[in-house]
Amino acid sequence: PIQDDSPDQSEVPMKESVELGTEENLVDVSTVQATIGGKLKASSNPNAPHLIVNLKSNFNLSQLKEWLSKVLESEVLLAGKLRLSLAIPSIFLEEASSIINLKSLSNPPSVYAENISVFESGAHTGEIAASMLKNIASGTLVGHSERRFTLNETFQDINLKLERAINAGLQITLCVGSKNQDSLAHQEEV
Repeated sequence: PIQDDSPDQSEVPMKESVELGTEENLVDVSTVQATIGGKLKASSNPNAPHLIVNLKSNFNLSQLKEWLSKVLESEVLLAGKLRLSLAIPSIFLEEASSIINLKSLSNPPSVYAENISVFESGAHTGEIAASMLKNIASGTLVGHSERRFTLNETFQDINLKLERAINAGLQITLCVGSKNQDSLAHQEEV
């Protein structure tokens, strides 16, 4: 059985602001009021462990549907023993949201984007502005190590994304951690 000995969220002291890096002109993100993992509106059990699954580029649409149907029938999820957030590739966000909503679960997983753009809007081909996620995703990952190390995403980029996500009303999971090689060395199947 899964046990959660963490303190009630109301007892966790919240920092007044988030500061990332030492680069000049960083956005002050003083309105972040969520712990790492974000606000979890979907969970019927706020004390249940929170699992965030990032699907990355591992599924085509039919594979995603098959996998998602199995996840949505999981006893752990159905019993409210787990809060689940799924970071879905942007091309499948709307489909995944629709599938989850059709199930009418009492404890549905939250749907997150894997990334958002630093741009608010405009002619930025391939970018997903935070405002575009309204009614499709409830949150987003920000600052994933693969984006920082492979795509040279900076602390300034991360701060802009945090600002965009907050302004769009998205839940935020701020990724902090190591390089991809370190993560790969500790893979486990869940």
